[in-house]
Amino acid sequence: MHLLNSSSVQVGILRGNYEWYGIKTLLHRERLFLISKDEVDLDNLPQLPFINYKTDSSLKNLINGWWHDRFSDPPMVTMENDRQETCKEMVKHGLGVSILPEICLQPSDNLHTYGLSYKNGEPVLRDTWLMYNPDVLRLSTVKHFVDFLNKETSI
Repeated sequence: MHLLNSSSVQVGILRGNYEWYGIKTLLHRERLFLISKDEVDLDNLPQLPFINYKTDSSLKNLINGWWHDRFSDPPMVTMENDRQETCKEMVKHGLGVSILPEICLQPSDNLHTYGLSYKNGEPVLRDTWLMYNPDVLRLSTVKHFVDFLNKETSI
């Protein structure tokens, strides 16, 4: 976001919700999932070993917001690592549960997945945005790229 705000780059593709005063177009929306090796009762999550991973503040805030919407007790974090893939492998080996974006999951993972929703039934979604200042469209390469993304967007 800093590079976009300082005009060091012409276009930004960012996951999460950021304050932006230029043009902001939604490119993609993905759901967050609880993952586990075995079936779990979501109401018992605060008592289950939870595997945390380092991620951007936007995703962390989304996960924490969902957790606080659903539970008064914090997660029982038993492990923390630096990558989502490592976290997923730990879950596959039955070391705990975790929350990952849909993009990280494959059917071949053979995990139990639970789409997260807030208490009001609204799904927990992470957005991917195309952001730019209108002035940069004067550059033909940037304009073609933006036009391509707008044409190919899945939303």
